[in-house]
Amino acid sequence: MKTIGETLRQIRKSKGLKLKDLAINGVSATFISKVERNESNIGLNKFEALLNGLHVSYDEFKYLQNNYSQNSQEEFLEKLNNFVIDEN
Repeated sequence: MKTIGETLRQIRKSKGLKLKDLAINGVSATFISKVERNESNIGLNKFEALLNGLHVSYDEFKYLQNNYSQNSQEEFLEKLNNFVIDEN
């Protein structure tokens, strides 16, 4: 599985954005660069700010981070949801 920083970089580059384009709400380009290179950890507030700036939901991010596949827990919950829907 890719790191959070690798996935953020992949999304940013796929959208043609530069670090300075994403630097918003107290998240500097320098800090984003360090996160992308796995030299710094990111807190939830800044992570959410970056996802908003990239116009990506948390679910989309996790899907990309897991190489376009669901993890076993997500698969279970999806099957359970489909079962409940089918029963109603």
